[in-house]
Amino acid sequence: MRKKLLLAVPLLLAPLAFVALSPQHALRLAMHLERGRAGLEEKVVVVDEHEVHYLDGGEGEPILLIHGFGADKDNWTRVARYLTDRRRVIAIDLPGFGQSSRRPEKRYDTTSQAARLDAFAEAIGLPPHHVAGNSMGGHIAGVYAADFPKRVRSVTFIANGGVTSSVASELAQLRAKGDNPLLVTDRASYERLIDFCFVERPLIPGAVIEHFAKIAVKNSAFTKKVWDDLMGHPRPLEPLLPSIAAPSFILWGDTDRLLHVSSIDAMRPLLPALRGAVVMKACGHVPMVERPEEAARHYLGFLDGLSKT
Repeated sequence: MRKKLLLAVPLLLAPLAFVALSPQHALRLAMHLERGRAGLEEKVVVVDEHEVHYLDGGEGEPILLIHGFGADKDNWTRVARYLTDRRRVIAIDLPGFGQSSRRPEKRYDTTSQAARLDAFAEAIGLPPHHVAGNSMGGHIAGVYAADFPKRVRSVTFIANGGVTSSVASELAQLRAKGDNPLLVTDRASYERLIDFCFVERPLIPGAVIEHFAKIAVKNSAFTKKVWDDLMGHPRPLEPLLPSIAAPSFILWGDTDRLLHVSSIDAMRPLLPALRGAVVMKACGHVPMVERPEEAARHYLGFLDGLSKT
């Protein structure tokens, strides 16, 4: 009991830090606490002239986690604490996102990013590994598994892009009208994006939202450049999925407003080694953030099943 109370103290004090400290310091403290709970340590390596930041921790078979558009490596911190006691977890800031370098002369389409993941794995001496990606990261994970099959032991698609769904998502409908909620221009559009991603929005202090919004606005021109690279050099997943021999798994939220859950129907017949697909009820676009323990349970169930075959 005493041990549980000691572990709880920093979590109880964390909300006070947001009041006592500046948003930047409070955010740094909160990240430190969350990473500490997950057993993750931040590291840096140079890949394709980019300084690439990533989180690394845990023991066992390695998992490489790939975030979505506009996100970063800390999208995985909450779910990682349910994984690192059984697996080694590596969560990367893709070049062009988070703390990793942004280079205007480079391209950031899915093919280019998959090649950088290969170089990243080589740079850190990563053996064949499991890979999982969310949204754009899921699209990149599929390209990575197709282009570099010797690297990949399994691939997990979490509400991934790159597939044409039978039902148009709310995002697709808005984009058809010239409105793209993924491109943040001010605090209001940042708040809108957060609401778009969740059924139950996480409790985030207003000062921290303001801080994140300022960062998003500061990077908005480069984020638009990345978007244009993705749209200008498309690589749909449908033609690639049949070539992915690694065991695969799909995880989606049934209330995803960005990428419709009916994408599973397009993927299911194309993946030769699909081991299962789970739809989480009353969940949005980022299950590993919204309900990390449940998402981890589904994912570990898939991985555990592989070890038995």
